[in-house]
Amino acid sequence: MKSKVAIITFSIFLITSFFLGCKKENDNTNSGAPSPPSPSSSGIIPLKAGNKWVLRETDYNTGGGIDTTFNLILQVVADTMISNERWFKIIINGDNSNPAYWTNRSDGFYELIDTVLPNKLFKYPASLNESYLSFSDTIKVTSVSSVITVPKGTFTTYEYHSGDILSSYDWYISPGIGFIKSNNFRSNVLEGKLELIDYILL
Repeated sequence: MKSKVAIITFSIFLITSFFLGCKKENDNTNSGAPSPPSPSSSGIIPLKAGNKWVLRETDYNTGGGIDTTFNLILQVVADTMISNERWFKIIINGDNSNPAYWTNRSDGFYELIDTVLPNKLFKYPASLNESYLSFSDTIKVTSVSSVITVPKGTFTTYEYHSGDILSSYDWYISPGIGFIKSNNFRSNVLEGKLELIDYILL
């Protein structure tokens, strides 16, 4: 069974309908906070065959206890030309039957819907409080310097938020590294999260 977070967070999103805010971990946007991550020439999520991210997904039950925990492995396995543009094929946990296609453009990170329609998931570079339309959802940049600690370590990230009081999502993305964390909430209660536990960038 596909997890709620995975479906939202990976072409899905919205990455399927992708992706959160309600509760921020360390939103250091005041004076004295860390500087925003340096711009990455490889895009906010570096795409190259062989790149891999291992994320731990935790889903919670209605009482707040942990329901399930397991790992998701996202891997860039190839690149291909689609409509004269270079896209990268992504598989999850080695399953090649339903790949996602991602690319970085000058204005951000895109997924390809039904191998036809490009959809911007993460605007990059982006300014604090900037909003934009992603497919049918509005996403807001709620921080450009959130300091987030996950099992893999501590990272300075952009934070993206989408949703309302009934259902909302937060994504924490570190330029040049990629996915660090995502949270999804239902009625302001944490329903699931993804956290980076390892990565390989070539």
